[in-house]
Amino acid sequence: MVIPPELKTALAKKAFAALTPGKQREYANHIASAKQAATKTSRLKKILPLLEAGGGLHDKYRDC
Repeated sequence: MVIPPELKTALAKKAFAALTPGKQREYANHIASAKQAATKTSRLKKILPLLEAGGGLHDKYRDC
């Protein structure tokens, strides 16, 4: 899995390392799929609270 450099610099490494590989992949793909730097920055700002809480990107849509 390739982690985008923007994601590496913005993350708390402990929070990212604590996630499951599937959740790490979700976040990495979400950032990497953006084409413009402004979009990547915007996405990072939105996902940081989710990441720090230990949740996945799409957890709110999953049945628990």
